Amino acid sequence: MFMRMIQGSSLCFSNLMSRPQPQLQHSPNMVLWKTPSVPLLKVNTDGSVCGTNIAAAYCGIFRDFSACFRGCFARNLGAVSVLHAEIMATILDVELAHI
Repeated sequence: MFMRMIQGSSLCFSNLMSRPQPQLQHSPNMVLWKTPSVPLLKVNTDGSVCGTNIAAAYCGIFRDFSACFRGCFARNLGAVSVLHAEIMATILDVELAHI
């Protein structure tokens, strides 16, 4: 049964990949990162989910007032929603900020 599910998934995936995909129109956005005030750190985080709650992770990077790298983190969360991944990243930000 499990092997059949995997084979069915791979066939479905290969069928999806062989179909012509619509071209999306993207307009470039300029995103500016501003340094924090002296002597603060700034953390940028992201949570992401692959598929429908199949595999999720979050990560973050700390930079100081001169934009120097001060640390980072990443964690695999397993099968959770993107909201859960984003919230977990925010919670870890707050915990690390108090170290």
